[in-house]
Amino acid sequence: MSILSRFLTDVIVLEKTDGRFFDSIKAGVQPKVILVADVTLPIEEKDKIIRLLPSGVKEIFVVTDPGYQAGIGGIKPHYQIKYRRESEIDKKVAPQNITYNVSGPNARINIGSTDSSTNISNSEKLFTEIRELLTARIADQDERTSLLSKVDELEASQGTKGYVSKYQQFMAQAANHMTVLAPILPALANLIPS
Repeated sequence: MSILSRFLTDVIVLEKTDGRFFDSIKAGVQPKVILVADVTLPIEEKDKIIRLLPSGVKEIFVVTDPGYQAGIGGIKPHYQIKYRRESEIDKKVAPQNITYNVSGPNARINIGSTDSSTNISNSEKLFTEIRELLTARIADQDERTSLLSKVDELEASQGTKGYVSKYQQFMAQAANHMTVLAPILPALANLIPS
């Protein structure tokens, strides 16, 4: 008797998505996985596993991951099938179509998240805020000086064809400080000419 066979105390039916059935399968239905020793069964995602309880109640499990396990030591190859109960899937709320019409210069939508962006109505204020962020939050003086220089170049190039190049240079230099600059990045990107 193999180690695995001690856990195979249930009998299940495999219902394939194409309608085929495989019955009288020895299995072990556990709280998170279903163990099956017969690795010749074609178990795939979305297949159903049916277990009939002594009370006559039918449990239906939907395969989310077949979980094939190669044999090791005294344990032969087998499936450790991850599943969701079909009754849990039915309880899911049907998706709704929700339409949001958003307009205006500082419009945004946050669903299930926190808005940490900043509204900046003019570019002069934007560049002032970038300088203040860098001065307050970048400890390394050489790095801060270099970034402030890139901000000056970026500000001087706004409204010109050279802005995109200066923007890319600034972003490359500032890559290690994105958490500091995250609130102002959308405003900077909005200055890129169309």
